[in-house]
Amino acid sequence: MTAQISDSVCYKGDWYALAGIRPRRGGPPFDPSLYDLRVRPITTACWRGYVCSYEVNDDRLELVSVDLGVSDPPAELFGAPVSQGAFGSARYEPIRVPQPFDGGLLIASEFLPDLYAHMGPHPAWKYKHVFELIFADGHLAEVLDHSLDAVARRAAEGALPGRPWWRRWGSDDPRRLGDPSFDRDYRPGSG
Repeated sequence: MTAQISDSVCYKGDWYALAGIRPRRGGPPFDPSLYDLRVRPITTACWRGYVCSYEVNDDRLELVSVDLGVSDPPAELFGAPVSQGAFGSARYEPIRVPQPFDGGLLIASEFLPDLYAHMGPHPAWKYKHVFELIFADGHLAEVLDHSLDAVARRAAEGALPGRPWWRRWGSDDPRRLGDPSFDRDYRPGSG
């Protein structure tokens, strides 16, 4: 499986990959099916059929753009006209749609290229900086820094600098191995 495109989150002016989602209730911040949008894969790097960009503004989570893999895209979504996105997707931006998300988002920056695997979404421990943003009804309630937890997890996974993480199983080919983190769910504090 191709590595999957991550959603992104702008927090305090910096952009991060969305590396994990843990809703307390409901689902992800944005779900196209709630708007009667039937998506299809955009590319092998986006099997779920959509990519979102979020921003934390005044401690509130907002959807600011979305790319959809749809056959017959709506002319506008959330007041934004459709435009051509990457790989033939339908892009809608700029938008500012508050998301009543309740739960945690793991955001991460500075991906460590030695840990690249051509499979699924990259988990948070493969990044240098990891933060957990905890929301209550779309409002930021708490921020936790899990960067040191990610360092410990890389050491536990055998992912040391200069040593690809998959070699702990004695294989030189990461495609032969299943990555245990194909979904974006995470345990609190797991980094």
